[in-house]
Amino acid sequence: MVIFIKTREKIKNFMNTSCKSVESIELNGQQSEKISKQKKASTVSFKVESFELNGQQLEKEKNQRRSSNVSQISVESFELNGKQLENERRHSVESIELNVHQFEKRRNQRRASHTNPHSAAALLGLPEYSNLEESLWELNNVMQKSFKSAFEPREMRQLALVAHNHMKPAMKVFIETHAEILKKFRITGTNTTMSMCKAIFGEHDPDVEYGVSCCSGPLGGDAQIAAQMVMEDIGGIIFFVDPMSAHPHQCDIDSLIRLANVGNVMLASNPATAESLLHLLRLALEEGKREMFPSFFYTLESPSVPEYKNLQAATLQKAIDS
Repeated sequence: MVIFIKTREKIKNFMNTSCKSVESIELNGQQSEKISKQKKASTVSFKVESFELNGQQLEKEKNQRRSSNVSQISVESFELNGKQLENERRHSVESIELNVHQFEKRRNQRRASHTNPHSAAALLGLPEYSNLEESLWELNNVMQKSFKSAFEPREMRQLALVAHNHMKPAMKVFIETHAEILKKFRITGTNTTMSMCKAIFGEHDPDVEYGVSCCSGPLGGDAQIAAQMVMEDIGGIIFFVDPMSAHPHQCDIDSLIRLANVGNVMLASNPATAESLLHLLRLALEEGKREMFPSFFYTLESPSVPEYKNLQAATLQKAIDS
């Protein structure tokens, strides 16, 4: 019995010892697992910190390289812009010098034209050396270029040129300025104007056909031109009238102007209108458009003429019936 009790106590002690050992082993296992997890967490944390550190260093190096490249590009761009700016400045200076030279050349040419005088601007009474004068001067340079007319002079009615004494210098300038256009017509006019044309165009130029030379105005020249117009051989009249002087043949002047209006013939009574008319005539000749200057091809009349003819017919009929 005593042996049994001792044996049971030994077994109990052994069991207690075993349980303690198991608990100790489990505790040690838990501690080991915990330590292992801590080590793993520490390792991962270290790796993360290391990765972050490496990423920061990489970003820093990348920014440094980018900054270096940008600086290099900025320097190169600045140098390139500097060269381009210098080239542009040089070209600008050269362009300004060229423009000044051209302006000076044109101004001298215009001054020479005023001195001669051969200036359409002076002909129109424009301010000297104005922008409009320069534009007109360039336009007249274009107008003076030769061109091919679609019509021969014989196919058209005559163009009459007339100028009063104080307007003859202006007529001379006008003829010189528009010689290329005027030569495409048969020119008629008073004696002085015809002499101007022959001096400028050349009296024996085979390409120029002259019309009838009339007397001086006070001696019947205006009446002769009016007679040719009534005979249907004048398509246009350029008449530089002097508005500041009295004329002994004023009745002939009035008759010429009135008959031009009756026949609806193209009439320019001052230089400004004549300039515009010549631009039209050049375009019509180049493009062969009769409808742009019909009085050179057809017999026209004022819109008031039919009413006058009706009244005349009624008057005649009344005289016959009475």
